[in-house]
Amino acid sequence: MRSDSKIGFLSFRSVPLKICASILLIEGIFLFFLGFYFIESYTLEIDKITKNKLAQPGILMSQQALHFLKATNQKLIGQLIQEEVIECLVINPDGTILFSADADKRGKPYRNYLHEKEMALPFQAFQQFNTVSYRDVNDNAFVSSLAPLTVDDLFFGNLFIRISAKHIEQKKQNILYLFLIGSITTLLLTVIAEAIFIFHLIVPRMESSFASLSRIERDQLFVHQEIPPGPPDQIGLFIRRINSILSNITSNNKALKKLFIAGEQIANTVDKKMLYAMSTAIVCRFFNVQQGELDQLIEGEIESFYHQYPDIGTLTCSDDKRALFLSLPNPHKKNEFLWAKFFRKDGGVIEETSNPVYLDHLSRLFKNAIRRISAFEEIAQAEERYRELFSSAVEGIFRTTEAGRFEVINPALAAMSGYDSPEEMMQSITDIGSQFYAKHGDREAIFETLLREKKIVDREIMFRRKDGSVFPAAVSLHYVKNTQGGIIAYEGRIVNIEERKLREQEEQNRKAAEAVSRVQLNMVSKLEKNEQQLQQSLKEKEILLREIYHRTKNNMLVIISMLKLQLGEISDPTTLSIFQETENRIRAMAMVHENLYRSDSLVDIDLGGYLTELISALVKSMVINQHITIEAETEPVPISIDHAVPLGLAVNEIVTNSLKHGFPGNRSGSIILRLCQSAENVIQLRVKDTGIGIPASFDFEKNSSFGLQITKNLIRKQLHGTITMRQDNGTETEIRFTEPERIQRILIS
Repeated sequence: MRSDSKIGFLSFRSVPLKICASILLIEGIFLFFLGFYFIESYTLEIDKITKNKLAQPGILMSQQALHFLKATNQKLIGQLIQEEVIECLVINPDGTILFSADADKRGKPYRNYLHEKEMALPFQAFQQFNTVSYRDVNDNAFVSSLAPLTVDDLFFGNLFIRISAKHIEQKKQNILYLFLIGSITTLLLTVIAEAIFIFHLIVPRMESSFASLSRIERDQLFVHQEIPPGPPDQIGLFIRRINSILSNITSNNKALKKLFIAGEQIANTVDKKMLYAMSTAIVCRFFNVQQGELDQLIEGEIESFYHQYPDIGTLTCSDDKRALFLSLPNPHKKNEFLWAKFFRKDGGVIEETSNPVYLDHLSRLFKNAIRRISAFEEIAQAEERYRELFSSAVEGIFRTTEAGRFEVINPALAAMSGYDSPEEMMQSITDIGSQFYAKHGDREAIFETLLREKKIVDREIMFRRKDGSVFPAAVSLHYVKNTQGGIIAYEGRIVNIEERKLREQEEQNRKAAEAVSRVQLNMVSKLEKNEQQLQQSLKEKEILLREIYHRTKNNMLVIISMLKLQLGEISDPTTLSIFQETENRIRAMAMVHENLYRSDSLVDIDLGGYLTELISALVKSMVINQHITIEAETEPVPISIDHAVPLGLAVNEIVTNSLKHGFPGNRSGSIILRLCQSAENVIQLRVKDTGIGIPASFDFEKNSSFGLQITKNLIRKQLHGTITMRQDNGTETEIRFTEPERIQRILIS
């Protein structure tokens, strides 16, 4: 029995104490928040009433219902607001005292007579009424106010009032004391109610239930003990349910005890005949029935049970619970089973079948016994098959001790070694290392390898026959350990490989005959190798060309950087513009080399991507606040470096001209790029801006500006194309040219 079987009410494990504490805790938390809410609300209400009282004199004086001279009468003001007035001042707009009960204060700044905490009030209150609460060094409470004095919306000054807040604080404390007394009274009444409820309704039944459960624990649940349920409340219903559960447990424990005895009896069965006799006797004893014989009258009933319960070892009952059926292996015929029928002598209902523990657990016991007996039979059959396999194997099989003696040898190993029988070989060889191994030390070397690698597979060793001749063999070996991990024996197999060695020699001769043909193959291989070297050389040149493009681009970027450094020393706008345009032209050529460096073909680039990138770089470098957007509608058009450079320079001049002249005064707009290629390989490029456009008097052909002259020469003389410029809600430039058929310079696989 446990030492803590009796738990006192004041123990931390006492359920009634936990219930009481929980209720008190919840009620205390509720009262705390309720008190906090009501006390805070009452305090705010008192403060609100006080502010309203302090505001009344100022309102009356503003409405001319109270003369300003009356403010000097503190007693009158105190009767008006029903508070003890300490100070009352009428203040001019400039902050000096106009009226006061103390004549010496008149004409002086009123803030000289304020407490430190009252300095939080504003210097003048024009519209709002202001108050402040504080305590002095003697812990006396005061409330001060500053109210505006107006007549017909004209500001004439302020009214300052200071009152004693002693009785106001007393009101707040009284409501706090009243709530604390009520809360303590409520908690005490709750404790009394809990004590009456728990000690008269719960504790007695819990102690009685605990005592009954202790008796049941001592009796190990084999003797049923009733627990007094008490009144039919929830606890009573709970105790009745426990009584029902305990009754079932007691009944099941008795059944389990009987099943345990039956299990021990079935575990001692060694064959199917003994199992049949023991199983039928257990069923007769458990259910108080007798065994019948199978005849024609119950064949139909057996057939239905066979389809419903095909597993051997199943114990079932009929629907009317007047018969039991048990399936068991036939002890006389293999792979067959029998159905045994059981019934009461009087033909009545078998009452024990209402307990499912018997049917389910007995079926499990019978099935486990059948599996165990079947496993024993299979093991015996496997051992017989192993002995047959061991004796008929063509490979040599052995088992040796760690000291070097044979324990088991099959006939194949004895015949392979020239002995008439395994017994003769085991008697003749007393030291395997010196008598069976052809070379001294081979056994020790094999065992060292075995300990390191844990097993050996098909290792070639020379062995000695009975007549002293040797033969090559492939040995596979592993060791056997005991439960403590120590090696107790070695097992393995030996295969005679004399014929395999002869075949290997023949194979070597055949390979020698094929040596001449391999020389010819080597010649072919050298030719292929030369071709691979040529391909490798081509790839190296490709890498070199990419490096040239990359370095060309870097050199141009260095030139751009040098131009940027020079720009810092130029103050002339015209020269500065020339340098910037030169920088953009160099960048346009550098982008061609950059795109070629990144391209897969090294001979052409994607024209649409290049031009889009070029225009973006120009806008980024020339537009400060990025009010110009880019719209690109391009098709994939590959173009060679010979045509990409002049076209890029031309587009650079066109876009530069648009950015310089088409969007004056930070005007916003767009640069539109359209690129396509017709079926006749005619490349059509349109660059349009949404700026102010070109003047009506502008003549593209006669214009002699340097940028336009470069553009026309690049398009017409180098690309052999056409270029036109027109006004279209801005300026649109159209370029058309046909790229001639190119000769591929580098083949890239």
